[in-house]
Amino acid sequence: MIPVPQTTLAAFAGAYGIAVDAVKHFAGGGPEGDGVIYAYPHGGERRLLKVMAMPAAESARSIHRLEERLRFVRYLGDHGARIVFPLLSPRGALIPFSDRR
Repeated sequence: MIPVPQTTLAAFAGAYGIAVDAVKHFAGGGPEGDGVIYAYPHGGERRLLKVMAMPAAESARSIHRLEERLRFVRYLGDHGARIVFPLLSPRGALIPFSDRR
């Protein structure tokens, strides 16, 4: 399983205003995947939080491509496509620890 340090999980939970003890493993984390998905309760529903593995050597261009894909999927969801789409962090970011918005 891909290890996600508790401090990292706490930082992501905090970025979305989630109590870290409410975040539970949902899926992923195997060597074939690109991250780990956690679930947490929100307003009587369940939301998912994906923590992706990003190699330190990942180029700025690769991160930009990922962000563009997330923006497009968010656009589809905002316009009625019945899909799972990314939510913005409270700071308005698709990638919570990115300088971009």
